[in-house]
Amino acid sequence: MALACALAALLVAPAAGPDVVHSALDGTAADTMQAAPEPVADARAERVRQAALAHAGRRYPEAAAAYEAMYAEFHDPALLLAAARSRQAAHHNAHAARYFSQLVASGQLTAAATQVAYGELQAAQRAVTPVTVRVHLPVELAAASPGLTARYVSRYAAQQRPSLEFPVPPGSGAVRVVILPLDPGPWRLQIDDPALAAVDVLVDVLVQPGAAVELDLRRHAAPGLPRTQRHRLVAGLGGLGGALVGVGVGLTVRGEFGQVQPTLARPPASCPERLTCREEVAAAVTGRSVGAGLLGAGAGVMLGGLTALLRDDRQRRILWIFELALGGAGAVGGGLAVALAARGFDRENVAGDRPWGDPEYADTIRRRGHQHTLAAAGLGLGSGLAFGAATGLIYTRTYHRRHPEAIDRRVRPGLGIAAAGLGLTLSGRF
Repeated sequence: MALACALAALLVAPAAGPDVVHSALDGTAADTMQAAPEPVADARAERVRQAALAHAGRRYPEAAAAYEAMYAEFHDPALLLAAARSRQAAHHNAHAARYFSQLVASGQLTAAATQVAYGELQAAQRAVTPVTVRVHLPVELAAASPGLTARYVSRYAAQQRPSLEFPVPPGSGAVRVVILPLDPGPWRLQIDDPALAAVDVLVDVLVQPGAAVELDLRRHAAPGLPRTQRHRLVAGLGGLGGALVGVGVGLTVRGEFGQVQPTLARPPASCPERLTCREEVAAAVTGRSVGAGLLGAGAGVMLGGLTALLRDDRQRRILWIFELALGGAGAVGGGLAVALAARGFDRENVAGDRPWGDPEYADTIRRRGHQHTLAAAGLGLGSGLAFGAATGLIYTRTYHRRHPEAIDRRVRPGLGIAAAGLGLTLSGRF
């Protein structure tokens, strides 16, 4: 009974002014919560009082937001009515019209109260602009009825307001028409349906109705590469990496056991000229390092290819980007290490004063040569990893270009007359 009295007080408030509305709410808040524990009733009464003070202080958006939050919690029609009148006072007529329409259609009002609310609904409807939206559905999903969300875009917190949901009317055709009553200004229209690709369009609503907004929808497709494409990429990079590894192992083994060790084991008598054997061991170490570089490159390419086995497109892309950066850094560091190792090797092998056959000379050359070979392997590993990751990223991008999923950058402009001049609306698939 107390709730009915509070609602009645609200419904007759327009004739007495908005302050009467909120004083009526403030005075009956405790009565409408008689069945609730006293702390809860007191907390609600305080929230109603603060909202009423915000409205009295002409902070209409703040008051409306408070009433909306309380209505979502308590489902009290009196709170929705107060929210509607606060929105109307803030010139947020699209939301006011939605709330008044909900109240009129709820069947919870008396005949006289319904007539008052209907008059307020008509006033709010006269202040909005009807925006025509033509929704083009895929033929195979012509029976779908996705929801359309309209959200006002503002840089100022005082102008923020909740999103409005508009159902796309059902039908058998692939084209549906929705009329959105919106306030003039920028609005973001969004469609987020599991069966359809997401749509997000920014529209500038004008005072006078303009051209229809065209939303061309597509079936939702899972992002990323299909399984067959990922396996094909793994096979390609894996085959290339395996071939490089095989060649690299062969050259490394041949260089170590067929050239470096036999050359270092040659007696001094077989080297009548000082540089003959030294040039041969340098060539042998270079050949072994080339093999190690190919071995590292093959391993890097195979690692980049194995990343394609990840099913999650986002994780796969992030890992490829990380591998590209890591491989690039490894290639740069490996190149610098090869240059430094080659310099140290030449200093000991050519400029050194130790004779051929000296055990200390042989140990130094082996150590310098291993450093050069390991640096070459690092250079190859970084280069191969960067190559494999770059190939995966480029392959994915190329596939998306050839098989677009949800992006069609067709833009249809519409021109209309706004209060301050001309305004441009853009619609399409983005």
